[in-house]
Amino acid sequence: MAQKPKLLILNLYMVYPPNSGAKVVIYNRLVEFSKYFQVSFCCFRESEDDLENAKKMEPYCDVILIEEPQTTPGFIKRCISQLGNPSVLDLQHLFYDWIESPSLEALLTSGKFDIVELLSGCWYHRVLSKASGKLVLVPQNIESEYYWGKVKALFRLCRFFALPRAVLDALLVSIQERRAISSSDAIASIFPPRKNKLFEHRRPGVPLLINSGGIDREYYEEVKQGNRSLAYTRESQVNLTFIAAMFIESAIEGVGEFLRIVLPEIQKQYPRVMMHVVGDHRGDRRVLAMAGENSAAIIHGLVDDTRDYLESADLVVVPILHGSGIRYKILEALASGKAVVTTRKGCQGLGLRDGEELVVADSIRGMTSKILCLLENPDEITRLAENARRVTKEKFDRVALHRELAASYSALINKPLIEPQ
Repeated sequence: MAQKPKLLILNLYMVYPPNSGAKVVIYNRLVEFSKYFQVSFCCFRESEDDLENAKKMEPYCDVILIEEPQTTPGFIKRCISQLGNPSVLDLQHLFYDWIESPSLEALLTSGKFDIVELLSGCWYHRVLSKASGKLVLVPQNIESEYYWGKVKALFRLCRFFALPRAVLDALLVSIQERRAISSSDAIASIFPPRKNKLFEHRRPGVPLLINSGGIDREYYEEVKQGNRSLAYTRESQVNLTFIAAMFIESAIEGVGEFLRIVLPEIQKQYPRVMMHVVGDHRGDRRVLAMAGENSAAIIHGLVDDTRDYLESADLVVVPILHGSGIRYKILEALASGKAVVTTRKGCQGLGLRDGEELVVADSIRGMTSKILCLLENPDEITRLAENARRVTKEKFDRVALHRELAASYSALINKPLIEPQ
């Protein structure tokens, strides 16, 4: 039997347990690509837990932990690093050790791998330029859109002292993205390019593969469905749920506006409504303060299994105003058979139809009437839930989508796709 090609997946951090959208994307790749490739996964070791988590990934891949000791560079080297690398989500010390790691350089230049896949979160050209084999860049979102969105948010909040660094970071990320795109042998984007011209910077002939990676339908189909045949009343307990990485500016800003504008209006008709905010907030004081601003808001933080919160949700809401990338929070809800109310930005790139697979509002304020209308029409909630699971099966099944992507990777290295036994 022919030997499977060797694939190295690079990411800054450990992805087990897959308890956030970004981790789910990568974990799905490891599971599905192990059917077609000999997969190695490389990340930076941040804690002792990473050693135990690596063992749980062994059925699908070899895990390589970069364990360089934390270094304290000299002043000049530190300044150069500060100028050349943006402070991504306060993880710059990890990026410095990651980029400068001799172990990573040795791995990239070893020539052991047919394909090296680099996931967004570690865009840097200095890493990319060292890789042997075919290099595939996997943007999970357009990083520069996030950073420019952060600049706008800081301006709106009048946090002018933080603007210079935020602007510098946005400029640096914009440059790094273009250089990363131009250095790659293929781009495997999980979202459609839309109007953004970033991907035009790839070299002539470099393929652009659009593939969301899909979702583990069977995992989310275990979510039980409620049996509600009557309309909600003033005495009804109504659970609205939002699941996201709550350290991301777009999520914090969106939820904040939802709690200020939408939730009070819902409370007028449904006094027992509760807003469940689920996701890692990393102790952000703005998120922690939300519970004090409205007693109907419950901040759950990072949880082991989001399915429990999806199961109890009457509606899943996604109040997003800016940012980019595939909204795995929506895919999880759809696969769980939940009716979703979102903004246009929140579902951008998924190709879903308003009123068929989910409900779309033009603004966060506009979500109010959409939510109230659904609560008055439980049959519509049931119809949306049924359509949600159907479209997940048709368009977002991770098995079919990763087979398609594996075939593209095999063509990139001029080898036939080896079907799993």
